Amino acid sequence: MVEYRTDEERVAAIVRFFDNYKTYIIWSSVGLVLMTIIFLSVNSYQTNQNYEAYSVYQKWVEIDSLDKDKAELASNLFKTLQEDYSFSGFYKSALLIESTRFAKNEQLDKSLNLLRELKNSTSRGNLFHLLANRNIARIEISLKNYDSALKALNSIILDQENSTILSLKGDALLGLLAHSSLAVGLVVIGFLTFIRFDIMGLLFGDILAVTVDDLLIIWIGGPLILLILKLIWKPLFASTVNYELAEAEGLNPDRAKAVFTILMAGIIAISIKMVGLLLITGMLIIPAAMARNISSSPQGMVIFSILGGL
Repeated sequence: MVEYRTDEERVAAIVRFFDNYKTYIIWSSVGLVLMTIIFLSVNSYQTNQNYEAYSVYQKWVEIDSLDKDKAELASNLFKTLQEDYSFSGFYKSALLIESTRFAKNEQLDKSLNLLRELKNSTSRGNLFHLLANRNIARIEISLKNYDSALKALNSIILDQENSTILSLKGDALLGLLAHSSLAVGLVVIGFLTFIRFDIMGLLFGDILAVTVDDLLIIWIGGPLILLILKLIWKPLFASTVNYELAEAEGLNPDRAKAVFTILMAGIIAISIKMVGLLLITGMLIIPAAMARNISSSPQGMVIFSILGGL
C-alpha cells in the first residue's frame, strides 16, 4: 500500500482517484438517485392506495349486515374493494368476513366461492391462505365432501412445511450476503491507496482508538435510535407477528422495516470502531437469541437483549 507523508500528497491522490473513476461515480450517483426517487414514489402511491382502501373498508364494516335498507350500499362498497383494491389486505379481510356471513346464513356455496377466491389471491404460507383452507375444510365436512376437505387440510400441512423451508433459505441467503458484502468491502478498501486503513482494527475493533468525538456520537446516537425505535415499535411488532394483518390494518410495515434497517446501519456504524466487523454480527444476534429463551414478552426480550449486549 502506498504511503503519503503530507496532506498535499493525500489530496492529490484523492483528486486522481476521482478523476480516474469519475464516470463510474457519476453514473452510480445518478442510478442511486433514480432508485431513491422510484422507491419513494412507489411507496407514496401504495400508501395512498392503502388509505383509500381502508376508507372504503371502514364504511363497509360499519354497515349492519342485517340492515336491508343499506344492503345495496354495502354491496357497492364491496364491489369497489373487489374492483379497485383487490391487491390490498382490506379486500382480503372483507372476503373473509363476507364468507363468514354467508356461512352463518347457511349460504354455503357463496361462502365457498369467496373462500376459494381468497385462497387463489394469496400465496402459500400467508395467514389468509391458511384461514381460507381451514374454513373450506370445515364447510366441506359439513357438506360431507370429505375428499375436498382432506385436500384443504393437506394444503395447510404443506403450507406449514413450506414456510419452514423458506425461513431456512432466508437465513442461508442472509449469511451469504453478509460475508459477500464484507469480502467486497475489503477488496474495495484495497484499491483506496490514498487512505491508510488498519485492517485488523476494522475487523476486530480497537477500543484504544476511541476518541471523545466517538463517545459523543454514542451518547447522542444511542438515545436517538431508541426514540425512533419506540415510534416504529407498533408497526414493526405487528409485521413481525403477521405481515398481512399489519398491512390490512394500515400500519405500513414496509416503511417500518425500512426505518429499522437504517437504524441497524446506524448502530453498526457507531459500534464498528470498538467492536469490529467480524464481532458486530455476534453482538447483534447472540443477545437477542439468549433473550428469546428467557423472556415472556416482546418488551422483555428487548430489555434482556440490551442487558445481554452489555
